[in-house]
Amino acid sequence: MCQPTPTLDNAAHPPPADTQAIDWAQFEAGRAVLVPLLEHQQFDALDQLAALQLQFAHTALAPALAEVDRHLQTLQFSMALERLQRIQT
Repeated sequence: MCQPTPTLDNAAHPPPADTQAIDWAQFEAGRAVLVPLLEHQQFDALDQLAALQLQFAHTALAPALAEVDRHLQTLQFSMALERLQRIQT
């Protein structure tokens, strides 16, 4: 039986069996660094997001962070920030 794919809005729900558990404290620490970079449209946000994506690549957060990355790759800082803030912990 197929399990639903985690999305940005339901990332806090239990992940499918093939993903790792999320360390929410580490995620929040990384997000706390990334948010002001996005708010001030600093290019360091690219590196910070890449680090978060690497850290949470095998978790239910991966699709949500990929959405944030899509916005950031086109320098849509405000859209990237909005998507990041919608991730529920």
